Amino acid sequence: MIDAHGQMLLGYGRALDKLGLDGGIVELNSALAIIADQPDAIARYLAGERPFEAAKLGRFRQSAS
Repeated sequence: MIDAHGQMLLGYGRALDKLGLDGGIVELNSALAIIADQPDAIARYLAGERPFEAAKLGRFRQSAS
């Protein structure tokens, strides 16, 4: 059984998927470091790129296949 937190994450992920955006979970400090180093990271994310891949938690990373 999925708890309320799990349901919330699932809902956010599905909504982002429907928008064509990556809904993987990222570690906040790492994501903020990417934004600090790459000021265009958010615009690139919204354009469909994956600039936050390095900040993702292990099981949410896209495979390199």
